[in-house]
Amino acid sequence: LTPSPTIPSANAYNPFSGMHQWMVFDGPIDALWAENMNSVLDDNCTLCLPNSERILIDNSIARFLFEVEDLSNVSPATVSRCGMVYTT
Repeated sequence: LTPSPTIPSANAYNPFSGMHQWMVFDGPIDALWAENMNSVLDDNCTLCLPNSERILIDNSIARFLFEVEDLSNVSPATVSRCGMVYTT
């Protein structure tokens, strides 16, 4: 079988392969979605959605940046999974 010319194969040229993809979260952190990010930020690298769907995130490419005003709504478990830069 040969692949259809309209469907790109897994070996198709990708100019972004090997480059980091940044996901930026800028704003106040809500405890509900922040706790769901714990599984993404740990070794599993899997986003577990409320409907039980699981999305595997490629940790060799994906990078997350959280720009927040404070950490009052975040659990210590979430904070411990992130590197921190504090500015005044």
